[in-house]
Amino acid sequence: MKFLTGVDLRPHSDGALRYAAWLCAQIRAHGQEPQLLGRYVVESDKLRSLADPDQIAEVELAAKAALELAGSDSGARAQHARLELRFDEVAEVSLNDLCAEHPDATALVIGRRARVAEEPIVRLGGTARRLTRNLPVPVIVTAPDLDPAMLGKGPIILATDLDQDSEGAVAWARALASAMHRDLVLAHVVSMPDAWESYYSESVALDMAARSLQAESERELERWAGQHAFQGHKAVVRQGPVVGTL
Repeated sequence: MKFLTGVDLRPHSDGALRYAAWLCAQIRAHGQEPQLLGRYVVESDKLRSLADPDQIAEVELAAKAALELAGSDSGARAQHARLELRFDEVAEVSLNDLCAEHPDATALVIGRRARVAEEPIVRLGGTARRLTRNLPVPVIVTAPDLDPAMLGKGPIILATDLDQDSEGAVAWARALASAMHRDLVLAHVVSMPDAWESYYSESVALDMAARSLQAESERELERWAGQHAFQGHKAVVRQGPVVGTL
């Protein structure tokens, strides 16, 4: 497997690099030899105030030193990562180019704006937002301060809406679960229509409607699992807001 990552050298922002290194370590522990390629992008607007070539060279040297330190601190170097420095107009252009250079990549790992303990209205930064819109390869978004020590030994969760939107995730989740020797759990979240609360004014009727929705959703997930050869895997149906419930 091959993981790409956008490197962030700001303080407490190396979560993406740490997570990519952790993924590689987990896979390597089971006999495979994953690849890790990281790219740090110096955007052009950061250099516009520097007219002296010597100043630009100094910035490049400092960035390379910081990149080397990040590789060591994150565990990426221990996973034989290849880390590189690039100059470009904007980071997402360079990261899109990186994905184009490696169309066989398992995933691109990038950081978001919101930290682990934060729940702001805006969670993704501009670069992450534009990359997730484009999806040049499968994209994993992590908190900038993610510590692999937070990660447990649980299963890979494949969330599906039972539509074609989930098709691309099926083979990817199956391959990752196999490479990491993790169980695979199917998850389907359904939301009770808002109008039901007013239509079923009696709580008993509302509870019956919720149970009916649950039973039908479980049958639909079972059919979907059979169509995708997921028989035997644990399957879970939950009711509620999709993102919060997952």
